[in-house]
Amino acid sequence: MLTKKESYSNIQKELLKIYDTNVPDDVLVELKNNMARFFLLKMRAKADKIWFEKNFTDELLSKAD
Repeated sequence: MLTKKESYSNIQKELLKIYDTNVPDDVLVELKNNMARFFLLKMRAKADKIWFEKNFTDELLSKAD
């Protein structure tokens, strides 16, 4: 059984403001794609940082196979 969440995160609050405007479906698709791309780029940057900090190489990665 789901219970009502008492408080929302900052991103949930902002998204609720957007969804309250009843935008067309094509805008929602575009928004979802933009959000996915945003988080992809953030995670890729984090992975790249770790890659360089640990001095990983393509050769090392191919040895893991």
